[in-house]
Formats: sequence, structure tokens, C-alpha cells
Amino acid sequence: ADTYNVVINYVFSDHTIAAEPFVLTLEAGEDYNGTVTNPVLPGYEAYVGDDVNPSANTLINVTNIQTNVQITVTYLPAIVNYRVRHYLQNADNDNYTLDLEETLTGTTGTVVGDVEKDTYAGFYALLYEHPTIAADGSTIVEVYYDRYYFLMYFDLQGGTGVDPIYARYGSYVGSVSNPTKPGYSFGGWSQTVPTRVPLGNQTYTASWSTV
Repeated sequence: ADTYNVVINYVFSDHTIAAEPFVLTLEAGEDYNGTVTNPVLPGYEAYVGDDVNPSANTLINVTNIQTNVQITVTYLPAIVNYRVRHYLQNADNDNYTLDLEETLTGTTGTVVGDVEKDTYAGFYALLYEHPTIAADGSTIVEVYYDRYYFLMYFDLQGGTGVDPIYARYGSYVGSVSNPTKPGYSFGGWSQTVPTRVPLGNQTYTASWSTV
């Protein structure tokens, strides 16, 4: 008796093979109705024929088969997870500390876009890789942020003894000594001088009183 094949071809959108085809052999005139479970490919979804929605199964429904039957299942990229890790430069050394790890989503095979945060006041993001998102969710993007340098300027109003400080944001500067001015007594600064470099350039103005 003649036989005919029902073949399910599993392909990617560029028509390359996604999985080995499924082959069902029937005798001429035979009927068959059943479903075949589509192979699971991480990061991809299976679309049967012209269906607009992905499906886990392919339906085979033939009556009085008299010719070979070809069914195409196309695997299109799916939305998958990837991780982004944000590292902040330490205040008092050149090392970095993980501040946040977040899970984002993107389409398999696409390039990761911009993921740096602009909410880290006093920091700026260094250049980082923009990898292609892996189908298995293994993609990790690491973003490192350096600290800006800021100026602590001391307006001594004619006094001496205190130099400007230009240092990394948040770094330890300790206590600032009092300036001197012959014939005057130092009365303090116009604002409290912190022990660590503040956010933004700052000016501290000395006040004097006559002795």
C-alpha cells in the first residue's frame, strides 16, 4: 500500500532548523486526528502555520490522506529576563560595591539598551557593554559608577592657614583647622564644614572679630 508522510518542520524566522522535524507515516486513505507537543526552545515561542498566537501543540487533522502533508512551526523570539547590576565606587578607595541588582525583560536576540541610572546623585556611569540578550536568561549587564570630584573652597577674608579641598564626593576630609589673621579672632564659617566632601561645590566664608 502507498504511504504518505505528515511532516512538522520546526524552523526559526530565517528558515533555519530550530529542531528535528516530526514525521508521521500513514497509509493511503487513512484518517488521523491528534496533537503533537512542540519542542520547547528557551527564549522562543512556537507559532503553528499562520497562527498569530503561540501554541504548545500542533494539531494534525487529515482525512483520506492521498499526498504528503507539510506543516511549519516557526519559533519567534520571546520576552526573557536579564539582569543588571549597579556598582558604586567607594568613597575612600577605588573599589566598587554592589548597590542594586534588578531583573529586566527584553526580546531574545536583541541588544540591551541604556540601563544606567541617573538617580545616583554625585555619581556618573562609566562605559559598559550592551550585550545581545541570551535566550536562556543568562545575560548580565554590569554598570559601574564613579564619584564626581567637588571643590570645598574656603574664603578666608584675609586670613591664612586653610587650603581648598578638591576631592571625591563623600570622601573623608576630617576636621578643618581654623584659619588665622593677625589682630583678629576667628569667629567660624558661614556654614558647617562637613567631615566628608558634600554634593556640589561649596564655599565656606570665614568671619572675624577684632581682638
